[in-house]
Amino acid sequence: GWPEDKWSVLLQSVLIGKGRSAYLALSVNQCKDYKVLKHNVLQVYQMTSEYYNERFGTLRKEEKGTFLDYAYKVRRCFKRWLEAAKVQSMQDLEHIRAF
Repeated sequence: GWPEDKWSVLLQSVLIGKGRSAYLALSVNQCKDYKVLKHNVLQVYQMTSEYYNERFGTLRKEEKGTFLDYAYKVRRCFKRWLEAAKVQSMQDLEHIRAF
C-alpha cells in the first residue's frame, strides 16, 4: 500500500551485497527512480529477461544428466524468462524478439 514514489527508498534500505553495490553505483536521480533501481538490481543478480533468454538458448543436456533433468531446466528457465519479460499471453510472446 506504499505510494510508488517511496518504493526506491524502501528497497534501498534493505539491499545488501550485490544489490547494495548496484544501488551505490547509481546517481542520486537514478536512485529515486524505482524502475531504474529495480532494473539495475535485477541485472546485477542476472534476473533480467535478456539473461534468461540467452540462458534458455544455450542450455544443453549434461553428459551424465537425464533428459528429464534437462527438460526441467529448460522449462524452469523458459518460465523465468516469461516472468521477467512480463509475458501474459501468446500475443505478448509474439511481440518479443526472442531468438
